[in-house]
Amino acid sequence: MIDKSSRHQKIAGDFGENLTIYLLSKYGFEASMVDHTGIDIVAYNKKSVNRIGVSVKTRTRSEKRPEDGLLIKRDSYKKIISACEFFNAVPWFSIVIDQPSVNKSGTITLFLLNLDNLLKYYPNFKEGNDFTWSMVKKSMQRYEKDQSISIIKFHYDIKNWFKDSKI
Repeated sequence: MIDKSSRHQKIAGDFGENLTIYLLSKYGFEASMVDHTGIDIVAYNKKSVNRIGVSVKTRTRSEKRPEDGLLIKRDSYKKIISACEFFNAVPWFSIVIDQPSVNKSGTITLFLLNLDNLLKYYPNFKEGNDFTWSMVKKSMQRYEKDQSISIIKFHYDIKNWFKDSKI
C-alpha cells in the first residue's frame, strides 16, 4: 500500500500541470502556466492559430483500486467557460491519472481533449452535474478509439525503492 505524504494532492496537481505544459510545448504550442480560477494553462498553437485554456485534473489511484475514475466537480464547467472567455481561448481538459499496481509498476495516463468532446461522454456536466472520468477497461477502449482525444501513457517499474533502507 502506498503511504502518500500529507502534501501529495498538491504535488500531484503540480506534476499534472507540468507534464501537460511540457507535452504541449514539446509538440509546438507556446504555453504558459496561469494562476486563474478555471484554468491552469494557456497555450497557443502556432500552426492552427488557436488559443486554448486548459484545466488540469490529476489523481493518484491506489494499487487496490487502479480503475477508480476521477471526479470532476460541477463548478468546473462554469469556471473553465468563464476563464476561457476572459482569455479568448477554447476550453480544454487535461486529465492525468497515475495507476500504480501491486507489483511495483504502474501507468500514468494523460488525456487531452476539448470541452465539446468531453461533453460527448459526459453531457450532464454542462447541466451542472459532477461526473467521474471513467478508467474501466470499456471506457478506456472508447477513449482510445476516439481520434479527438490525445492520449499519452507512461509505464513505469519501481526497482529497489528504498528497499531495506533505514532512512
